[in-house]
Amino acid sequence: MIKQLFIITLLFLVQSVPSFGNPNGKGIICKCVFCNLTHIDISSYVQNRTPTEIGFVFKNDTVSKYFISKINDDIKMIEKTNKDVKKKPKFYTDENEIKWTSEFNYILDRKTLDLS
Repeated sequence: MIKQLFIITLLFLVQSVPSFGNPNGKGIICKCVFCNLTHIDISSYVQNRTPTEIGFVFKNDTVSKYFISKINDDIKMIEKTNKDVKKKPKFYTDENEIKWTSEFNYILDRKTLDLS
């Protein structure tokens, strides 16, 4: 009886431990609110040099960056590649944020979804 009670208590304790989801296979699209895009030559990615959003896709523990241009019903999504670097940047995560470094250090707050 005591052994069964111990096992049941242990199971409840294990299930009550907080966990956070793995972002692999997911992505986020960010609307530019305070974007300074002067450091990126967008002309090679988006016509008219006007991306409306920037997207990030998390796959195989790496991050891919996309420029998205919406003009009426025409949507273009172009992946930004860094010709100098062969590998995509890896991301690191905990229960509060997702971090990665490509040309800048990015931090995505998991609760508010603010990207800085």
